[in-house]
Amino acid sequence: MVPSAVAMGRKTWESAEVAGTPLPKRRNIVVSRRTDLVVPAGVLVASSLDAALVAARDVAATFVIGGAGLFHVAFAHAELRWIYLTRIAGHFDCDVKVPDLDRDFERDAWDGDAELEDSGVRYTIQRLKRRPET
Repeated sequence: MVPSAVAMGRKTWESAEVAGTPLPKRRNIVVSRRTDLVVPAGVLVASSLDAALVAARDVAATFVIGGAGLFHVAFAHAELRWIYLTRIAGHFDCDVKVPDLDRDFERDAWDGDAELEDSGVRYTIQRLKRRPET
């Protein structure tokens, strides 16, 4: 049995970073409304985030790794427990932005919370948890 699953949108699956190659040691699930999507053996296709969660019900953890549309659905999903958010120091010309998460989520302490640097780029990975409903 695989210990975790990753759910991603079709554009993320086809992106240069993933390039239609399954990420190792986890169940790969591509979320797409396309019915003609061809994926390698072992990769699952789901028509929605809910369908992807059903396909991953026997794994310990499921991670939504992109894209923007799937993130927006996941942020609003009742089963979302944590967001692992990478904050990069700097300003970038981007056409997709993460919505303001502060209303619904708060920072949660965890072992991976640290300031890091890679190739001169400073960043932190934060874990956010859903605020209790009032």
